[in-house]
Amino acid sequence: MTKAEMRRAMRRRRGAVADRAEKDARICDLIAALPEFAACRCLLAYAAVGSEVSLKHLLERAKALGKTVCLPVCGENGAMEAAALGGELTPGRFGIPEPRGALVPPEALDLVLVPGLAFDRDGGRLGQGGGYYDRYLTRTRALRLGVAYADCIVPAVPRETHDLLMDALVCEAGHIRIGGRNRV
Repeated sequence: MTKAEMRRAMRRRRGAVADRAEKDARICDLIAALPEFAACRCLLAYAAVGSEVSLKHLLERAKALGKTVCLPVCGENGAMEAAALGGELTPGRFGIPEPRGALVPPEALDLVLVPGLAFDRDGGRLGQGGGYYDRYLTRTRALRLGVAYADCIVPAVPRETHDLLMDALVCEAGHIRIGGRNRV
């Protein structure tokens, strides 16, 4: 199956996930229970769009704990930066909500929560196809934590040489540990 074919299939599968709010809450609780979350001072998350796992409750918890919470800001030519979450979010490139806070350098991040259409147990990720996360993740040593529903963990994701692997995955069923850079 090509990446384009898998993207279409996984959009349908993710869109059909039942009990989304309950699963989102479980995923947020599992992330919050990680020692790496407790220890992190600065994390990059995302504002869920469409059928992505919502991290709203986790972001509120992180802010209450005094952590710097960042969201992606997408620019031209696949460029992505992390901006501190502050006031209102405004639609950015592709209509994705973005903060207007100060940019945070990639080396300041301890944890990156990465959305995806599908993941495999080797850490492979199928994103939307723009390469924004792959380019950005090369600039940080933060833990790469893929976030998905269990229905979106598949046997294999098509990969190319530029596709980066996750260090770990989390879904409502629990954490999935991956070799290599894995620290969870």
